[in-house]
Order: sequence, then structure tokens, then C-alpha cells
Amino acid sequence: MAEELTVESPAPGSQAAAWGDLQYDHRSSKVKVAPFDLWTSLRRECPVLHSDRYGGFWFVGRYEDVKRVMTEYENFSVTNGVTLPREPMLMLPLEVDPPLQRQYRAVLNPHLTPSEVLKYEDFARDLARTMLPREIRNGRIDLAHFGETFAHTVTMRALGFEGADLDRLDVWCGILFGPERDGDAGHRAGAELMEFIGLALDQRTGQAGPDDLLRAIANGEVDGRPLDRGEQLSLVVLLVFGGIHTTGAALTSALVWLADHPGDARRLRAQPDLMPTAVEEFVRYASPVSHMRRTTTRDVEIGGCPIGEGEAVQFGIASANHDETEFEAPDQVILDRRPNRHLGFGSGPHRCVGSHLGKLAVRVGLQEFLAAVSSFEIEDHESMTYFSSEGRAITHAPAFVVLA
Repeated sequence: MAEELTVESPAPGSQAAAWGDLQYDHRSSKVKVAPFDLWTSLRRECPVLHSDRYGGFWFVGRYEDVKRVMTEYENFSVTNGVTLPREPMLMLPLEVDPPLQRQYRAVLNPHLTPSEVLKYEDFARDLARTMLPREIRNGRIDLAHFGETFAHTVTMRALGFEGADLDRLDVWCGILFGPERDGDAGHRAGAELMEFIGLALDQRTGQAGPDDLLRAIANGEVDGRPLDRGEQLSLVVLLVFGGIHTTGAALTSALVWLADHPGDARRLRAQPDLMPTAVEEFVRYASPVSHMRRTTTRDVEIGGCPIGEGEAVQFGIASANHDETEFEAPDQVILDRRPNRHLGFGSGPHRCVGSHLGKLAVRVGLQEFLAAVSSFEIEDHESMTYFSSEGRAITHAPAFVVLA
């Protein structure tokens, strides 16, 4: 269970005196369910806050500060981890600084360009059309289940899996992205998934096999040497879990918004050319990756607050994407918002490598859902559930639907 936000003793140099030294915790129920008023107040009154959680860190949530921490990799390093607490497995290329980081990305980039990911549009469209009749039962659907299942299947197909393998992966992902993930079933599913990915990599080592992302990783090189098995698994795991969670969370959030704002749903049906800007806006609004972490490489100052070398700095991407100094009406979805310099895919050298695939999946998922359903509304907002860590997502969103 996540610790609640509490009041404790002050941290030297903190601007939190007026806040009673709030102990910020991105896993707390407040941040999980209803963080927007807290983030707004912190941006305005306490833009740099120290928390003693997870060994101590500084939290920043203003747009300009978050973008600075993302882009100044010379001052804010990823090599001590990007999560609080740090994940036990190294996440490549996310936890390596440039210039070596660019070599890891070079293994992935050719398969994730805008033109390359278009190869999966027909698959994604057929998948949505096949899934929706199964997901809609007795005039009801769980928008989150559809969003997550659709997202992880598209992601796995883009990696190189197909056919019966997608069904096996669907079972494992369903466990790893459900309430059982931290129990025995989750541990077994994780071990079986790693073994399965390892076998897939073995099958693609050398010249034989399909020209897909898995093969690129299996035969990839960095720093003049072949990737070892740990590096290979790390690259795959980051693509799987980063792509699945973020895409599913963005799609689910978009569907929930449209259920609550049927005028926007009608507008998207009537003006399909709005979809690209709408997808960017839904990513901004949802900010599926809501928090990340860096470590200072030297003494720095943010917002007039000194931060010493070697300290953890957590930046609130979701808070930055709702900063009223950058975005007009930030807590509203504006389908044709321009400009939209959101940070939902990051900024700087670690910008999301799979952003084009994610946007394609959200776009197709929305298009097919709106084509299949003439109207829909949330069945019970009180029954909706949420998850919050480095990512923030709706995990249960029951809705009534009327088929088109």
C-alpha cells in the first residue's frame, strides 16, 4: 500500500515551510486519484519541494523546471535510476546517459520511425474490430480492459510476435497488468515471459529469421560489441512495459473523457482530420508517465532552491503538462490545441523511442471504437479504479454503450 502524504520535519533549503513540510509521495492515494489541485498549488506556492520518502528526493512540477531536468543530461543523470525506488533491472536505453545511450537507441530507431510503424496499422485496425464485439457484453464494456489489452497486443506485434504467440502473451500481460502482478501468479508470469522472450531472441540470432525488432535486438551491437543477454532483455522489457502501459493508459483516458464529453466524441466523428491533434492532446491530458527521476551530477539551483550534487530529483511530467503558464485551460481537453508543446513523450535525449507506435495505436483504437459505438457513458464513476507510481492510469472504467 502506498504511503500517504504526511507532515514531518523540514528539510534544509526547502521552500515547504508554508506547506508544513509535505512529504510528497507519487504512490499516495491523493496522487493516484485526485492530484490536480495539489500539483496546481505546488507549482504556484512551492515549486521545489523536498520529501524524505524513498531515501529523500526533490520534487519539481513546473513546466520550465521539468523540461530543464529532462534536457540537461550533463547536470541531471539517469545512471542512478529513473524511478523511486529504483527498479532492480537496468532499463535500457533509459538508464544510460549520452553518448552511449544513443548507441542503444540506434538499435531500435530504424524499426520505430513514423513510416515503419504504419506497417502495423492494418493489424491494429483488424484487432480493434475483432476485440470490440468480444469486449462489449450486454451493452457494457470496461474501457480500461479494452485499452490495455489492445495496447499490449499491438506492442507485442510490433516487436515481432504473431499468431498463437500473441494469445500466450495476452495471458501473461493480463496477469502482469492486473491485481495479481505482485503475488505468486505475477512472479510466475514474469518468469515465464522472460523465458519466452529469451527463446524468441535465440531464434533470431544470426542471419535467419524475420526482420523485426526482436531480431534487431538479438543481433544488435553497442560500443563495438554484441549486446549481451541482459542488455537484450532490458531493451525488450522497456519496450513491452513502457509501450503497453503508456499506450493503454492514454487510450483509456481518452475514452473516459469522451464518455463524459459526448460533444467531443461527436466532433471527432464529424471531423476525422482532428484526430492527430486530439491524440497529442489526450497524451498531454493523461500523461501516462507522470513522474520520473534523475540524479544531480553537480550542485545546481532550481527555482532559487539549491540542490547538492548526488541528490535525487523527481520531476512531475503530469504536473508540467497541466501547468497553466504553458497551457490554456490545462485541465480541459481541447481537441485542436495548437501549439501543444506537451512533455508526455519526454524531451531531450531520452524522449520516448516508441512514441510513433503509441500514437498510431491510440489513433486507431479511438477511430474504431467511435465507429463501432454510437454513444457511451461511464456506468459508475465511484467504481473506477486508478494506479499510480511512475505511471498513472485508470485501471477499471465500466461503461454503458449503444452500438452504432
